[in-house]
Amino acid sequence: MKNNLYITHACAAFALGYFIFQGVHAELLASEIRDTNALAYLEKAEASSKPSRAQFCPNNSTILFAKSVPPIWFDPNLPGGAHTSTFNGAEAIKALATYCGDVRLTTELLMQIRNILNPAKGPTATGGYQDQKQLGVAFMLLLARRTPGIWEELSARERALVDITMEAFMYSSVFTTKDEVATELGMNGDTNLNRDWNPNYQNGMVGMVILTALYWGFDQFEFKLANYDDEAFLEKLRTNKMTNLLSTYTNPSRPNGAKIQSGLQKTIEGAVYRFHGITERNLLGLFDYIAGRTFSATVSCGLNEGRGIGDAGRIKKNCRLLPRIGRKGMILEFDGSDAEGKRSSSSYSYDSWYPLNYVRAALQIDGWLTPSALRHSAKLAETLNLYSIGTNDLWFKISPNKGGGYVDFSHGGRGETVILGRGFLSSHGSQANLDLYNLLQKNLGLPTIE
Repeated sequence: MKNNLYITHACAAFALGYFIFQGVHAELLASEIRDTNALAYLEKAEASSKPSRAQFCPNNSTILFAKSVPPIWFDPNLPGGAHTSTFNGAEAIKALATYCGDVRLTTELLMQIRNILNPAKGPTATGGYQDQKQLGVAFMLLLARRTPGIWEELSARERALVDITMEAFMYSSVFTTKDEVATELGMNGDTNLNRDWNPNYQNGMVGMVILTALYWGFDQFEFKLANYDDEAFLEKLRTNKMTNLLSTYTNPSRPNGAKIQSGLQKTIEGAVYRFHGITERNLLGLFDYIAGRTFSATVSCGLNEGRGIGDAGRIKKNCRLLPRIGRKGMILEFDGSDAEGKRSSSSYSYDSWYPLNYVRAALQIDGWLTPSALRHSAKLAETLNLYSIGTNDLWFKISPNKGGGYVDFSHGGRGETVILGRGFLSSHGSQANLDLYNLLQKNLGLPTIE
């Protein structure tokens, strides 16, 4: 039942993704972040030394969870718009455990990689809403390449298919987020997306740019964009019979191939990729933009000072105990908008939060987001502080013993009550995602959630 409810919400997000507040609010925020990025970051040629792999080992219960749940797979014809019905995040945990040296999930990781290399089960790489659901696969493939024992276990053909998948992710998400190129049009012709919509869209889309830049390296990332040949890439997909990627790249509603090719090749102020002026070489700038925006709302118990709308859009109990009321740091989806008006949703908040953990993990594992980076940038340090506030706020609200769950309000009406019960823990991998968050916090010397 929970999965069905979740798919219904995904459908609503997919079909009704226009957000009223974006015009003025997003542009003001973009201007603010562009100004601070100019001062806060330098475009480094390489990362700092990578931290010890052992710092990123999931705990035992997370390992057991990842062993017990089904592997992720994709189908563009599924109802709901997510292109998958599996949201447990186990693909990321399998990769993380194996990367850190824990061999208990090695077999499951190889099975998962080979499962999504099945052309009819692989990602669709639309560059839109589906990026949120497919970012965990991109993270998994990045770590597989960083783990010699896994990468060498894959055949040459399997490694080539991984590369093609990561190319497709890169081309699609660059096309939908790039300055002077992005419109409300996905690589598959979907018109229900925008790079500046709510974080449950933006974090997957821009997060995919960050992960593919890490996978390819800046020089290859830029070379591939500057030399993109649409017909040659389509032929590569056809030759390898990559069914799900072909459903995107040969969709009849897809933008004209010449438009895609010229858009990907286009330079903006001397760079082949910019998002609100930030290039992919400024990885921390991109991360700071999406994370800062995600945790930009003021902490509250719900809409209308906690009273909600028709008893929805509010915490169920213990409002007076909610920490940091009135402080900045709450996830924007708790005080946002959609096509029908106000939105206050823990479901959408969770869908904004968990993809950021994958982006953070990649940046911390590769030595970009470090304690030293926080010491050298007050802006970035404050963003990580807001990240901590917002995560604590989310978990308080949906904890059965604290907030008692959150009654969602979106698309003009009452939604489900999200609570950390057995169903949500299983279907969304919430405890495993919290374990990942805590590992990332520990790596940076920041407080965790127990």
